[in-house]
Amino acid sequence: MDTSRLLEVLDDIESEFEAGYLKEVQQLIQQYTVARDGPSLDRSEEIREALDSLSKFLSDSVVKDYPPSKYHILSSIGYATYFGSQGLENLKKILGEGNLTTAGVVSSLTEFLTKLNELRKSCASTRNGLIALGIKPHSLSEGESEVGILIPTALTDSRLIGLKGQLDSWNQIVRGFAEVAGEEDREITVSALSSGSNEVYLAVGYLTAVLLAKAIDKVLSWYKQVLEIRIHRLVLEKLKALPSDIVATKQYEKSLLDLSINELAKELITSSTSKILEGRKHELENQLVISIRRIAKFVDNGGDVEVSTHVPEAPEEPEEPEEADKNPEKRKEYLRQKKEYEKLLTPYNKAIDLSRKGSALRSLPRSDQPILQIEDIKSPKIPRGGKTKIKKKPQDKQTI
Repeated sequence: MDTSRLLEVLDDIESEFEAGYLKEVQQLIQQYTVARDGPSLDRSEEIREALDSLSKFLSDSVVKDYPPSKYHILSSIGYATYFGSQGLENLKKILGEGNLTTAGVVSSLTEFLTKLNELRKSCASTRNGLIALGIKPHSLSEGESEVGILIPTALTDSRLIGLKGQLDSWNQIVRGFAEVAGEEDREITVSALSSGSNEVYLAVGYLTAVLLAKAIDKVLSWYKQVLEIRIHRLVLEKLKALPSDIVATKQYEKSLLDLSINELAKELITSSTSKILEGRKHELENQLVISIRRIAKFVDNGGDVEVSTHVPEAPEEPEEPEEADKNPEKRKEYLRQKKEYEKLLTPYNKAIDLSRKGSALRSLPRSDQPILQIEDIKSPKIPRGGKTKIKKKPQDKQTI
């Protein structure tokens, strides 16, 4: 586990506590305590309000936008069941236990609060230790973007040759996207390697990140769509439908995916702002089809891929002066501030949208077996596409 990324997650956890997590739980306990001590009083409305407030807090948790890698860290250290959607499910489970009296709910919630306090202490202790050792939380600087690849051991058989094969494949995938994006530097550099698991993080240009995030978002959509079709196909099998109907449904799954991949490749070529030579569009489109199929097959076999970029601070919207209409100078200044705010809001919203699409696979409903009908893919090495400008690499990065 990368210590800088661990520290980033621990910082997020502390921010949840600082935002009032403990106070929200305490308020819910207080309302149930009043109901326990005064059974003749109807506290249902107060309990509902406290529960709604805590539920909203957990639903708006920073965890909701976590990419797979950060959520993997959160789960590995045993904190996932206390934050975000899992924290909310844990809370609903406590309140939904039918055999619990009001006193029992108070006891269970108090135990939950005690565990949260213990968690915060251990979190603070670990954070302080890492900071004392000179570790800094992982973050992307302005203009930086990153692709994270989480490779399950089942795809490498824990062998170096298997890992090398995966890295070679991703090198070609990302270089292909970089060429379509029009990036000058298409040599893919490793920004981090995680110890303890097969995780690799690649530094990429922003335009490449945008195209990859779109592909990831689409793969999630296809996976859910095919999974839904497959559920209905299994129902047909149980109902002893005609074999021809079942075969036709299976063929439709495959044709749907093939068509969607081809359409996405065309869409990415069209959306690219690079000046792609007319004579190479077909070639690059074919490369994209191969790359997208590889991504889909990788995800279908249990792999995770994410895209993240530097997110600037959210701009603060200016307040319109009460008498701006009567004071031309105040009105002019307000309009200037409003224009500046909107200018800053655009890159902020773009970064948020990219990170949301890039982390979409965390919500993937995994299946025990692959569900996408994608055959093994072989292709020649991706051509350079002309001269490539090689930027000088920092010493802490490796070229793959």
